[in-house]
Amino acid sequence: MKNISIIFILGLLLTAIPVPGTAYLRDAGIILNISGTITYSNKTDVQTPLPVQAFMKIRSGDSICLHQDSKITLYLLLSETRETWHGPAVLNINNSGIKAETTPVHVEKLPSAVARHINRSGLTVPNFRTARTGGVQIRGMSGAVLNPGASLPLKLNERDQAAVRDAEKICENMKKQAQKDDYLPELYLLSVLSKYDQYSKAEIIVDELLKKDEKNPVFNQWKYWIQENYPVRCELFLMTADPFCTGSGCTDIYNMGKYKKTGLFSITQADSINAKQGNILSFNLTNTSETNYYCYILNINSSGKWEIMFPDSADSPDTSLLKPGNVYNLFEYKYFGLILDKPGKEIIRIFTSSLPVEPSELLKKASDSISAAKTGDDIRVMQLVIPVDKEVIVSP
Repeated sequence: MKNISIIFILGLLLTAIPVPGTAYLRDAGIILNISGTITYSNKTDVQTPLPVQAFMKIRSGDSICLHQDSKITLYLLLSETRETWHGPAVLNINNSGIKAETTPVHVEKLPSAVARHINRSGLTVPNFRTARTGGVQIRGMSGAVLNPGASLPLKLNERDQAAVRDAEKICENMKKQAQKDDYLPELYLLSVLSKYDQYSKAEIIVDELLKKDEKNPVFNQWKYWIQENYPVRCELFLMTADPFCTGSGCTDIYNMGKYKKTGLFSITQADSINAKQGNILSFNLTNTSETNYYCYILNINSSGKWEIMFPDSADSPDTSLLKPGNVYNLFEYKYFGLILDKPGKEIIRIFTSSLPVEPSELLKKASDSISAAKTGDDIRVMQLVIPVDKEVIVSP
């Protein structure tokens, strides 16, 4: 299944696109963080209260209802402030800000560079959509389609390098004053890095965020988007034993019998491919760049140590070479596949590099933490965790 990554720029422009049958609405800000039960409504287009979501735009006329023990943090466009409110409370949004019977527990004026970036470009959040009632309007969505794996990180000119350095300094200063669950500094920096296609730097930030909140959907979307913008795109498929299979997708494996290819999954689906004990896992690798790349696949063996599975030690060094524009089905190319011989989890790391990498260097990098293995712009690593269910044998 081909997976196209879409980035939605949650821009906070002073105007909004009118929708047929609705009045003209004006953007007032963006929701940065929520906890607890919070709903919103608007007499113009959302009469029935709906749950709010992080990174959803707020508009003039919105009424946001915070239930007991809930909390919301918003960025307000005109005042360029970030405000945190606790429930119970009702926040009525108007063109000048928020009207409520309570007061915010925290108000902070954002640095001018951050406010200017958000006001002009918004916060970039991959694959993150927030829809309004009936799918009539996508609230807070605009942007462009990006092809995964389209390019290497751009080599920046001096002006752009300075812009990235400035954003990094601003992020560090904001983090010193940020609350525990405040991720705006990192999200601001990620937006800037994505503008300049600096995927390696962005990935290190995302990995650190995932250590703090591994289930956060925004951080995981960032992770998947970065990996899909690697020059080498990876897809997974399973081979399932089927003694009666015929035709396309059926392969007779020596001393093992007939196996049928089932499914084709993106790396974002690695944890839900429904792998079973006895399946064979293999890969499609596509070099979407305009230069040669080398690919290596490592797996943790029964002794708990990393082992190079592809290419085989008996293969020539060029076996790992992926030429520009080519798709490599590793099962057809080299009969390569991992036999999932026991239930549990298979941990796999896929390394790509524009130059050949010595086996000793690969094993050293595999032993490093996932963040340490990604510090270079040239050698990239994708880590996949594949749950493997126990094979169920049904008696006749």
